[in-house]
Amino acid sequence: KKNGEENDRLIACPVSLPGAASAWDAVRTLEDVGERVLRELEAFLRDYQTFEGSTIELTGIRDAAYAMETVRGSMAAWKQKTA
Repeated sequence: KKNGEENDRLIACPVSLPGAASAWDAVRTLEDVGERVLRELEAFLRDYQTFEGSTIELTGIRDAAYAMETVRGSMAAWKQKTA
């Protein structure tokens, strides 16, 4: 939460083009992301929001299904707002 309001963040990994190698090729699920990387991302989010003068409350890490549900809900809300 940012200043008391929901403010979800998503983690996405690039998909390499055929024949191109990437350090992220082995990452397909949240379980493939190392614990240290997740803690570093949390620290980054907490620090930059605090630096901006916002109050931040990290409420947990959720799976891809939750992320897709969030994206679909946001898209629906945007379509409704812009219609």
